[in-house]
Amino acid sequence: MSFSMRTNMRIFRKKCGFTLTELMVTIGVFAILAGIAIPAFSGWLPKYRLKSAARELYSDFQLAKITAIRSSVRCAIRFNHTVEGSVYDYVLFQDDNNNLVWDTGETVIKKRPGNDEGASSGKWAGYEGVSVNDADLPAIAFLPNGIPIDSTGVFIPGEVDVKLVDTQNNKRTVQVKVTGRLKIIDPDNP
Repeated sequence: MSFSMRTNMRIFRKKCGFTLTELMVTIGVFAILAGIAIPAFSGWLPKYRLKSAARELYSDFQLAKITAIRSSVRCAIRFNHTVEGSVYDYVLFQDDNNNLVWDTGETVIKKRPGNDEGASSGKWAGYEGVSVNDADLPAIAFLPNGIPIDSTGVFIPGEVDVKLVDTQNNKRTVQVKVTGRLKIIDPDNP
């Protein structure tokens, strides 16, 4: 090895890596950025869960309506309902005997898993902090023509609002109109 090559290797070795000061400055910058980002993220997460829960409920109402039309059988969504010994947030099923209650032998299309606290808590499993206000309306069904009826079996007058609320009191409403039209509403941003 020549002298100039050894000198170049020594210079190269001295320039490799980072100094302790550079590492500490970099870690400090990341800590400051994390301190700014984490509170913003934690405020965003409940709203995201609420929107996701509203979209899921909206999609399941659409599925109930389409299934009723396609199969020519009344299709219902019943909230806080027990099927085969387990409590579910809601159950979507074909209501063959038109009583808006799942009975043995009726086809279950979807069961929305309940949480560990039971149905009476009103909180949705998988959507921490989201609750549904369905105390006034235990079930909604769609007739084979796509028209919705309430839990008493009569046509829904005007519209029905199924409200979802999170821990920060953000709200979303899944609205079922008398024509069967569905809509997600953000009451905070009309």
